[in-house]
Amino acid sequence: YPGITLGSVVSGGLFVYSLKGEHKYDFSLPKGSLWTSEWSNTGEYISMGASMSSWLIDLRTNKKVQIFTGKSDVFAQAFDQQGVLLFNGSRDGHIRTVDLRMSRAHRIFPNGSHADMLKMSNSVCDLKILQDENYLLASSFDGDLSLWDWRISRKIRNFSGNENSRNLNSMLKISVNFLEKIIYAGGQDGYVKIFNLKSGELLDALGPFQEPVPQFGLWETRGTSFRTDGIWIMDKCDPRFFYSREQ
Repeated sequence: YPGITLGSVVSGGLFVYSLKGEHKYDFSLPKGSLWTSEWSNTGEYISMGASMSSWLIDLRTNKKVQIFTGKSDVFAQAFDQQGVLLFNGSRDGHIRTVDLRMSRAHRIFPNGSHADMLKMSNSVCDLKILQDENYLLASSFDGDLSLWDWRISRKIRNFSGNENSRNLNSMLKISVNFLEKIIYAGGQDGYVKIFNLKSGELLDALGPFQEPVPQFGLWETRGTSFRTDGIWIMDKCDPRFFYSREQ
């Protein structure tokens, strides 16, 4: 979808511009702060993770509906590829799955629109839905990094070795490479840990950097007989490329 979302924690507003800089949408929260936002791959919805609630915006009608989150702040969100499921990761450690098809007529989505909730060990700071949409990767403030089969509410793999702390400044992100073989996880200890997604093995640790790395830029190069990808990392405003890997 040809646009980007920009949010303000202070004002609780969300502003949407096209890539040409044209102002498209402007949404504000009734109260509280905006922590995160996500755009569905279908281009139909924008979600907002906010104080004590989550909001869904239907861009076809400009209507905004509130989603039940147990009155817990929402720090991380992810849509499935079809744009019919929304995952909300909250301060209380729960990941609530909302089936948007079951809630079209409701202003506040009832508990019945939620699939079984997943429970992390601490507040959720990032979510990634994989290409096989049965699996969800989640990280929490205490360094817990886990792969879930959300259909059966079962944690199927832990990735040990990531460091994080329990404060709002440690909402560090995770990334998955294009072939979904590698996980990159930023830690409060200034390292970026690299895990094998299939086995859970810690493959490498980049750093230490001067400060914790909040997120990364991914890239990919293909040739006739090779395929490589890697990450860009910002260290004190100095962009450095640190890791590449032939697949």
